Amino acid sequence: DLGGLWLSEHASEKEFAAVEKARVSLQLMPLLSHELVVSRVEVRGLRANLVKHKSGSTNMDDLIGSEARKPKQVPAAADKPAQKPLQFNIDQVLIENARLGYVDDASGTKYTLNKLNLKTGKIAAATPTDIDFAFTFGASQPEVNIDVGLKTRLAYALDSGQFKLERLDLDARGVAAGVNLLAFGLKGNVEGDAKALKSGEIALELDAKQGDTTIKGKLSSPLAVDLGAQTVDLSKLVADLVFTDPKSARGPLALTLSGSARADMAKQRA
Repeated sequence: DLGGLWLSEHASEKEFAAVEKARVSLQLMPLLSHELVVSRVEVRGLRANLVKHKSGSTNMDDLIGSEARKPKQVPAAADKPAQKPLQFNIDQVLIENARLGYVDDASGTKYTLNKLNLKTGKIAAATPTDIDFAFTFGASQPEVNIDVGLKTRLAYALDSGQFKLERLDLDARGVAAGVNLLAFGLKGNVEGDAKALKSGEIALELDAKQGDTTIKGKLSSPLAVDLGAQTVDLSKLVADLVFTDPKSARGPLALTLSGSARADMAKQRA
């Protein structure tokens, strides 16, 4: 049970990280059978500030520097003792009112995650858990200030790395890149791993206003993302959009689109 911790930057009085309270409750006996049983992980008032200097160095290089760059001696396969995989069993993870900041001195851009709150259910192998995640995202170039909320049920297989997000419900609203009023919601089921993810159908609802013009609508499609190849496929895209300009004598403009879309980020092609 820790509280009131503060860590400065290397050879400086500037704050690098701090936490108002952190608590972890760990059962010791299951460790003998290679099982990690935690009744609760609780972190309140976490603050961390990462700065990338014009030289390319960061304010945390002293923490990860020399040891991270040393080549690691990897034993031969025959020398590795057989180990039982560590089993996780955590009743709940709770993070309240965290703040994370990133500053790039070279470009002058700043990014922040404020009011970050995370609450999970039980986290264990082959056990789906409910996740409630919320934060405020801010950026300086372009100016962004968006409140984001995410609710879903996560199932994760530690051995295969496969995950599944069921009843994904993402809601975001605020100001972004000159759009004064922006609100969108994303719903669907998503599954995959570190290399790719897919969804049978994912739906995006949009409500935006720029100047006097408003845009409302819904886009839906099956989704396939290959993270290695950097491709995104929307194989059956359907969009219904309504544009409204009070200065226009023709009234609202309704637009319906159907088709498919594909983006190849590596080749910068769509």
